Amino acid sequence: MTTACITFKQYLLPMAIMAIYVGCAASLPQVVNLAIAKKVVSDLNLRTNGLWTPVLNKRFASMNINEKRRMTGLRGVKPPPPVPVHANLGTTRRHRVGATCTNRVAFDVRTQWPSCADIVNKVHDQTTCASCWAVSTASAFTDRYCIERAKRGQSTSASTPNNHFSSLDVLTCSPNSYGCNGGFPDQAWRWIKYNGVTSGTDYTTSSGCKPYPFPPHSNKNYNTPACANTCTNSRWSSNYSSDKKYATWVGSLYGNGIVASIQNELRHNGTVVAAMDIYDDFFYYSTGVYRRVSNNYIGGHAIRLIGWGTRTCTDGTSQDYWLAVNSWNTNWGQQGVFQIARGTNDCRIETMGIYFGTPRV
Repeated sequence: MTTACITFKQYLLPMAIMAIYVGCAASLPQVVNLAIAKKVVSDLNLRTNGLWTPVLNKRFASMNINEKRRMTGLRGVKPPPPVPVHANLGTTRRHRVGATCTNRVAFDVRTQWPSCADIVNKVHDQTTCASCWAVSTASAFTDRYCIERAKRGQSTSASTPNNHFSSLDVLTCSPNSYGCNGGFPDQAWRWIKYNGVTSGTDYTTSSGCKPYPFPPHSNKNYNTPACANTCTNSRWSSNYSSDKKYATWVGSLYGNGIVASIQNELRHNGTVVAAMDIYDDFFYYSTGVYRRVSNNYIGGHAIRLIGWGTRTCTDGTSQDYWLAVNSWNTNWGQQGVFQIARGTNDCRIETMGIYFGTPRV
């Protein structure tokens, strides 16, 4: 028997499911196969130990491994050493049937600065452009711009395009990055500090100086547009240079033992960008506190952290978590938001890198 990946032509459903967990997902067809996807969900439900609930998401069920990698985009990340899934789950016990769970949110950027909640709640869709590094950075800058104004008693309207900052500007013009083939949040923040970032909304709203150019839910292989020193939106009245906003200071956190420092930064200044590993099971997440149960590594990803809390259940189990926002639209997770285990460095979210800055207002 060869060690090659199983192909769909063999019509062996259990082996096709196994291929997902041993890293052979690229051999599965790109078309949606509900029977396979439903079996994956059923298998994941046996693995999650009751911590989180997987669901069938047709958008991602149709993707091969290369397409899924384009839903990430963090460069310069070495794959983690293999870790047995049972070790990752640690001593977590399966919830008893009938147990109910409640979430106690200890801190949430949206409640700390309620006038910025509508802005922070905006969930973007990077589409199959590996732009998570740019989208998360521009979104975090947008959140923090509102927060810095709120600290000064100034209101910031979520419906005004000037108050949303352009992922496209970061994507195409940040140096030492690769556009739709990935990039670096730290480089993106430094670029904003020294070069500024212009306004720009998502594709659907299509307003501001440089709105995002790729439609949501697309599976095309997008090329990176050229860096333009003019507004790409011909209807926008401001010119490119005068539309820019800058960061006065940028910073980062790396390595072990930084949980308290992450919390301190969130508590005082708001949203941060966090780097994390993505495994195949993450595409099926819907609710609960995510801890990986798949060994099929996809790539590095950048998301927004906006708070933390603890999930406590009537069977005596509890799980600390981070509250985070993804860039895969609102039909993934909890309207685009998710919880991931806190204090256990799951998916290396507490050591790979935390990035932030202070917008000039």
